Amino acid sequence: MMNNEILEKFGDCAEFTAIKKIVLKERQSTFIGLNDDKFNFIKVKVDNCLNIKGKRCDFLLLRIDTNFAYFIELKGKDLDKAVKQLGNSITKINEIFVIEEYIKIAFVILTKNPLASTQVQNLQKKFKKYYNTKLLIKNRKIEYKFY
Repeated sequence: MMNNEILEKFGDCAEFTAIKKIVLKERQSTFIGLNDDKFNFIKVKVDNCLNIKGKRCDFLLLRIDTNFAYFIELKGKDLDKAVKQLGNSITKINEIFVIEEYIKIAFVILTKNPLASTQVQNLQKKFKKYYNTKLLIKNRKIEYKFY
């Protein structure tokens, strides 16, 4: 699918970007995508823009040259709600733009992580099984290097 076709699917909620640092921030939670090789991405503002039913994550990054989809939720402290928002977003976005064949990674950046590491590991296993998506949970800030 061509870049323009992808942009059309998501309308005004999407934009093309190829900058070295993709910074997404909300309150005290920050996602920094390190894009040293300046890969081409479509950045989709999901929450408060994309017309899908139910709770939504904040952003989706689609890497154009490969089948990678990155779902990002910037959250306060409600991990369960964040996971539900990500799961619903994956399901609903797949109806707009088929991402079943994509390698999917979901990020939750919390201002405070209320769960013990074993609870987080169990949540990650369930998320992988149900959504075929790797789930990464961090406090305050994550720097993720795109490769």
